[in-house]
Amino acid sequence: MAQQRGACGNNGRSAGTGFASGSDAFTAWGDYIDGRNIALEPGRRVVQAWRTAEFATFDPDSQIELLLEPVAGGTKVKLTQTNVPDGHRTYREGWQMHYLDTMKAYFGTQTVKG
Repeated sequence: MAQQRGACGNNGRSAGTGFASGSDAFTAWGDYIDGRNIALEPGRRVVQAWRTAEFATFDPDSQIELLLEPVAGGTKVKLTQTNVPDGHRTYREGWQMHYLDTMKAYFGTQTVKG
């Protein structure tokens, strides 16, 4: 299995590592984030468990689900994050700025709706 490296989704500030199949580990933002893929359905759905360096040892992993839905003129992207520890509420802005806006710039000019 080939390891993937790249800057997609992090504005090129820090390359992450990851694998292209479910249950494989990944890192992002210089090891600030580490996690694993739970489910990968190409072109449709990604589910990941992850945590940042700011999570307490006893905090469970957060989970994200990214759904991709074909719509006229593009793709609707829906991102849901659950199991976020209390006091960690800035992730919404991070998702928008460092991932969704980056994808919008890379793939086209369709409107990103939250």
